[in-house]
Amino acid sequence: MMDPHTLLAEHGIDTARSLARNKHEHACINAAAAMREASTTSPEPAWASMMVTALPHRQPMKGGKPALHWQRQIGFDR
Repeated sequence: MMDPHTLLAEHGIDTARSLARNKHEHACINAAAAMREASTTSPEPAWASMMVTALPHRQPMKGGKPALHWQRQIGFDR
């Protein structure tokens, strides 16, 4: 079995695609190329704002001890 990441690093995308022996290997090379491209780009700014609003800013406490489980609630209790 070929390693698509090694093929991409050694030969580049076009040569790696031409070395694929079947559809499955071609799909693996395309997936590896997409993963490689995604890892070189910076994350979208939306992720930072989502984390700031969704994660606690300090250790949640329950009674005077750190809470093992916590739940974020938006809105009023009904």
